[in-house]
Amino acid sequence: MSTSRMEEVWDIIIDTSAAADSVETSQELYRQWAPDYDQDNVDVHYNGPKLSALKIAQLFGENKDVLILDAGAGTGLVGKELQNLGFTNLEALDGSQEMLDVANQKGIYKRSMCSLLGPIRLDIDSGYYDCVVCIGSVAANHANAGCLPELIRITKSGGYVFIATREDNVPNSGYDGKSWDDWLKIHEDNGLWKKVEIRRVEDWIADVHGGMMYMYQVM
Repeated sequence: MSTSRMEEVWDIIIDTSAAADSVETSQELYRQWAPDYDQDNVDVHYNGPKLSALKIAQLFGENKDVLILDAGAGTGLVGKELQNLGFTNLEALDGSQEMLDVANQKGIYKRSMCSLLGPIRLDIDSGYYDCVVCIGSVAANHANAGCLPELIRITKSGGYVFIATREDNVPNSGYDGKSWDDWLKIHEDNGLWKKVEIRRVEDWIADVHGGMMYMYQVM
């Protein structure tokens, strides 16, 4: 990757998570970015999908038939890593049809759905998935804490919600006047889920950005 292209990619990354942008602006950026998204993320050493897939593999061990929703699937980076680890029962949801079009060419997902993550009810039955993963989608004008009740609702009792994102996205991911961390605790206090693990990882994107991982079990 040339220096100028690297600078362009970092500008895109910053633009797509900038708090001053709108959801519509983010969607347009992803529409334009979709054809180059995979290679650009390889070039900037985006490790989030692989780190997250390894965490899911540790959780389920030899049980590779669990039904997993990749929420905010994009072009299927996380799904591909899960597939490489032997998971076969994968579905995808993303707010950008252009990104899903790329993902659907890879033979990863049994079903894909185009929908934004948020407080609005998804067209998915309650208690449907063994695990919902949401990787890299929690950020300003992407998914925020307002989507948590839906992620919980569509996960089976005893199943897991695993969310991970760049560390500096977390402060901009609150909802309705409360912070991201506030909502995690509110849902736990209300008996919707219980914390399994929260951890920071150093190398979410190369050695430039750390990441945060959140694992909760649905009650």
